[in-house]
Order: sequence, then structure tokens, then C-alpha cells
Amino acid sequence: MERAAAPDAPGGPPGRTRAARELGGATAFGLLVGAMGGGALVGSLAFSAVGHRLPRRTTFVTAFAVAGAPPLWSLAAGLPLPVQATVFAVSGFAAGAINPLIGTVKLERVPPHMRARVYGVIGAGAWAAIPLGALGAGFASEHLGTTGTLVAVGTCYFLVVLTPLLGGPWRTMDRRPEPARRQVAPAPAGSSGG
Repeated sequence: MERAAAPDAPGGPPGRTRAARELGGATAFGLLVGAMGGGALVGSLAFSAVGHRLPRRTTFVTAFAVAGAPPLWSLAAGLPLPVQATVFAVSGFAAGAINPLIGTVKLERVPPHMRARVYGVIGAGAWAAIPLGALGAGFASEHLGTTGTLVAVGTCYFLVVLTPLLGGPWRTMDRRPEPARRQVAPAPAGSSGG
């Protein structure tokens, strides 16, 4: 999973629709996006200070669970704008840990000679999914309504985010590599030590 900094904002088409119809338009939606972005900045700074002491898998699941579903559910519930701005800010704070954590694990697990290819495929896959998600959200909104789509997507997001708790290869996420040992190269033949 990689969360790309999408040009589409939280909630996608259903979120924009809800903001335009019920929260006061673009200004309200801008406030929500700004609250999430500000929270993510603060969360990223906080994670950089204490993240190395936290269990990775638990942090990963918690961050994704708090960052993804609550904003969608708050939009679906039609909560007042100040409450939603708070939900978005808290979700952004949690999201601040996601990319640094993913980046750390990728650097530890992907061999240096494969990084460009692996990172390229991951990034391309994440960005390729953005328009598909927007298209699917628009289609679902047309058939399920805005509220139904927000609840369904938020619930699916939350359930998918819990899969790392099932184990499998996710268990290795908490395993940190051993520090590399520095090896001293032998002196070239014929050189003197003094």
C-alpha cells in the first residue's frame, strides 16, 4: 500500500459533492483539505522525532485506519464543519507517519540495485489507481448516493487496512535489519604502515 499525494482531495468526488452541497462550498472543502494537510505536516514531524521507538506494524495499521475511514465517515454523517475539520486534522496527523514508515521499510528491504525499478512500479501503480478510484466513486455516488458511497468506501478502507494484523509477510515489518559492520580494507601489497 502506498498513499500517493493525490490531486484529488479527501473523499474524492463524493467528498467534493458533500462539501459543495452541505458545508458551504469550496471554502469549507478547502478548510477540510487544509486541516488534513496541516495535520499531516505536524504528524510527519512528530513521527520523525519518535517513530524509531514505535512498533512498525501497529503504527502502520493505526495510522492508516485513523487517516482513511474517519474523514469519509464524518462527511457521510454530515457533522458540523468545525467537528469535521477536527476529524480531518487528526486524520492528517495520523497520515503523517505513513509515507516515512513505508519509505523506511522500502529502503531496508529493497536491494540498492533494484530500488529505481521497484519504487517506479510502486509509484506508477499508486498514481494509476487514482483516476480509477475517482471514476468508481463517481459511479457509486450515482447509484448508491453520496452518503452510501462514503460509508461503503470508508468501511472497505478500514477493513482492508486491518489485513496486516493477520500476519503473513507483514510480520517482518517490525524486524529491523542489523547494522552494517564496517570492514577495514587490507592495505595494498608493498605499502608500509608508516
